[in-house]
Amino acid sequence: MNNLVNFIIESGISLSLLALIYVLFLRKETFFRLNRLFLLFSILFSVLLPFLHFRVYAPQSNMLAEVTVTPYRNVLEAVTIYGQDLSGAMVQSISSSKIIILIYLLGLIFFLGRTIFRIIQILLIISKNEVQHIDNYRFVMVDKEFSPFSFLGYIFINPNRRKEAGYEKMVTHEMEHIKQGHTFDVLILEILTVFQWFNPFYWIIRRMVRENHEFLADRAVLQNGIISPGRYKALLLAQAVGGRLLMTSNFFNVKTIQKRFKMMTNNKTR
Repeated sequence: MNNLVNFIIESGISLSLLALIYVLFLRKETFFRLNRLFLLFSILFSVLLPFLHFRVYAPQSNMLAEVTVTPYRNVLEAVTIYGQDLSGAMVQSISSSKIIILIYLLGLIFFLGRTIFRIIQILLIISKNEVQHIDNYRFVMVDKEFSPFSFLGYIFINPNRRKEAGYEKMVTHEMEHIKQGHTFDVLILEILTVFQWFNPFYWIIRRMVRENHEFLADRAVLQNGIISPGRYKALLLAQAVGGRLLMTSNFFNVKTIQKRFKMMTNNKTR
């Protein structure tokens, strides 16, 4: 149990510091690929940090001087005093609180169950609907009202909406998510959520990763020259949220769309 608590504390502190660095210095910059690498590095480093045995405060010994009053006898022998490991004290303090451990385990079970449920939900959608192989993509035909979304190599679309203006551009957007492997980032985040659900800075970095995915896909679509920025913005506003699944690569909401518009018009960071 102590090892688990140590992992939670050290990885949580690391995630918090790296999330602050990103928000303060990198969030508004337009080198999206570098930002993605930084975010993924932050997650990987925070997971590995507890196993590197870095100590917040290392134990130290202090020697008290020997006091002699006669040539033959020492009144005070040498005494060694050890400073207590700060991280060890934190682990011991948290481990001793059964209520904190119980709350944490309940949250862990909840988010683990939620992740498993979402994966099963997606697999059921794939198994119950027609799958068409077009080029290197697998299109799942779902007869429901929703915006296109992607998961691994699958793109979920409503075949009845194919003829709508701009619908194919949204599909192209989802293709970019697949090309750039964004689902793997999302799966890593879902796993980390199970252990870091209590950490507010983790939720910040999680949101930053999802936003970064959208910035990367938007830029790829616009660089293809298949649509003008103005028309593309209009399509984003017209997209219905529908019954999307949060684990998939579909992240349309008002605040995110506003940020995406801003990133589209921002000058590239030098």
